[in-house]
Amino acid sequence: MLRYITLLLFTAIFPTISSAASSFEDNFDDLDMAGWSFDGINPGPWSAASGEMQSASTQTDHVTAAEGGPGAALISGVVTPDRFSLEADIRVIGDNPVFGSDWGHVGFVWGWSDSTNFNSSYLRTHRDEVTSFGTPGGAENLLDFPGAVNDVVYHMKVEVDFEAQVMSLTIGDQSATFTGVDFQEININSGGSIGLITWGERVGYDNVVFKDLSAIFKDSFEDLLKGPETFQN
Repeated sequence: MLRYITLLLFTAIFPTISSAASSFEDNFDDLDMAGWSFDGINPGPWSAASGEMQSASTQTDHVTAAEGGPGAALISGVVTPDRFSLEADIRVIGDNPVFGSDWGHVGFVWGWSDSTNFNSSYLRTHRDEVTSFGTPGGAENLLDFPGAVNDVVYHMKVEVDFEAQVMSLTIGDQSATFTGVDFQEININSGGSIGLITWGERVGYDNVVFKDLSAIFKDSFEDLLKGPETFQN
C-alpha cells in the first residue's frame, strides 16, 4: 500500500522531477574540449582556450549548405534522447569578412547524422530571428528576436519531447512553442548526435547544459519503486 501511495505521489510531482539534475554541462573554465567531438565544415579550429567554446580564432566567411555547411561541436557519446533540453550562452563574434557587422548564425543541432541530416534552432543576427527546421525537407519556423547584434551574449534554450510532439524555444525574453505539423517540420531526424552549430562564421558558446529528461524520469521512477528508504537521510 505504501509503495502504491508513493507511486501516486510520484505521478503528481512528475513535472518537478523532470527538471532535476543535468546530464552534461560545460563552462569551459578548464580551457579544454574534453567531452566534445567535431563534424562537418572546419572541424579543426574549434577551441576553448579562451574559456569559451569558439568555432574559430578569427572571424571567417559564411559557408552555405551547397558549399558543405554546416559544422557542429557534438557532445561525445550522447545520442539525442526522446525528451531533452539544451541551453547555452551564445554569441556571434566580430564582423563577417563579406557581409560586415551584425551578420551570423549561432545555435543548436540535434538528430545530427551529418551536415545534410539534422534538426536545428539558431539565431540569425542579420535577420533578427531564430529559425528552427529539420533537414532534408523541413519548413522553417521563425521566432522574431528584434535588435539582435554580434558580440552580444544571449541565453538560448530548447526543450524537445518526441513522444508528446512538443518543442519549446526561448532566447532572451522571447519564446515559442511548436506542436503538430510545425514540430514535425523541425524534428525530422530522431537519434543522432546533439550539440552546437556553425555556418562558418566565428561563434562562441558558454555555460552549456544538456539534460536527458527521459533518463531523469526513469531514474526517479525506479528510485520510488524501491520504496521510501531511498529518501532517508
